[in-house]
Amino acid sequence: MRINSKDSLVIGGFFGCVIALLFLAFGTISNFLCEMLFWTFVLYVAVIYFEIVPNCAKVLMKKYSQIAFYLAYLSWVPSVVGSAMVVFLGSLLFVDYGIEELNCLLKSSKIVLTVMLFASLLVANIRQSERVKLVFGI
Repeated sequence: MRINSKDSLVIGGFFGCVIALLFLAFGTISNFLCEMLFWTFVLYVAVIYFEIVPNCAKVLMKKYSQIAFYLAYLSWVPSVVGSAMVVFLGSLLFVDYGIEELNCLLKSSKIVLTVMLFASLLVANIRQSERVKLVFGI
């Protein structure tokens, strides 16, 4: 499967929503949060690698094309959060974080993720806008 095909973008957007909701739902650092993020990312990689496209994704793309369009714009979330987890785990080899530093890192990463999510949805909304299509001929 091509990484940028419509099916994989919609599936990536679905996993992006799940990962973002998990990450933003938990207010404090917990082992459960880390485990859920890790296993959700592993499941996403397995689905993309083995080219598994659930029927619900195909139905979603046919019946609800608007939702599929916005999900495609959120398909970057699993890759970015997964790479951030790898970088963080790699930094643990060199840096001994205190609890205050970890809380500050968690809060700032939640803010950055939220801003990036809204920016992605804003770009998708602008792309759907009729004014932009008329001006740029998209």
